[in-house]
Amino acid sequence: MSKPNRSDQHHSLPINAMTATEARMAVALAQQEGWNPGLNDAEVFLAVNQEGMLCIHFDGQPIGFSSVMRYDSRYAFFGLYMVQEEFRKLGFGMAMTQKRLEMAGKRCIGLDGVTENVTIYSHIGFRSSYRNIRFCMPEAIVEQCLANSQLEQHSDITVIPLSSVSPHLLTAFDRFYFQACRSHFLKVWCYQEDVIALAAQYQGELAGYIVIRPCVIGSKIGPLFAQSRAIAESLLFTALALSNRPPFYLDIPEPNQNAINLANDNKMVIISEVMRMYRGTPPPINLAGVYGITSLEMG
Repeated sequence: MSKPNRSDQHHSLPINAMTATEARMAVALAQQEGWNPGLNDAEVFLAVNQEGMLCIHFDGQPIGFSSVMRYDSRYAFFGLYMVQEEFRKLGFGMAMTQKRLEMAGKRCIGLDGVTENVTIYSHIGFRSSYRNIRFCMPEAIVEQCLANSQLEQHSDITVIPLSSVSPHLLTAFDRFYFQACRSHFLKVWCYQEDVIALAAQYQGELAGYIVIRPCVIGSKIGPLFAQSRAIAESLLFTALALSNRPPFYLDIPEPNQNAINLANDNKMVIISEVMRMYRGTPPPINLAGVYGITSLEMG
């Protein structure tokens, strides 16, 4: 493979939908970068977003990856943005971003940007909204939380398998806490291999749900949507008791103070943060019910 430089016409390089092999390469690169991807991420991302999983090639070889998830006619999300180290700062990433902007069209676009890229995104019309803060629960903290949770039971909250909830009802509930209707996404995400997926009922009505997926290291929680902190805790503690893959990671939007308090009160440890940014005006959601976003790759 020849050595690229900034004079190369990157805008004319092929940017195509990822093959299954390239999707696995993208997830492997994410692992190298310390992103701790889900064990099923390559297959799941392709299943929900094949057209929007993009790969840029140089000399016939895949050297960069990114995604644009077009949820509906109003909202899209950018994620999984990586270029192999030797090809960085040469324009390949921007070429992929221009392609994603074209595909998103007039939709509002969301993304979770790492700190060093916030200025870059601001130059192409993205505006900072709030931080998503990643908390970690090591095994010792999980054991302590589960012991403490036995002291406070909420008899009016019932936790059941998510599979007991009709897809239509789940999609309608999810829409309160996410910027678009995502019925197809939920059918894939919530029932991928080896996940723990639970729902909470309060006074007989759906009041929250949680998904925990296995990752290279431990597990990631997301989404965790709930109508109250008590419901979020009931879901969280029940799911943790069913899982045997600590540590657990939870990405919480900073404006949800109840969620931040839940994390702090249960001795979760902050390990990183990203900036949620939007290009355009996002559809309104009930952010107070978002105790954990779905993922940094899909929003």
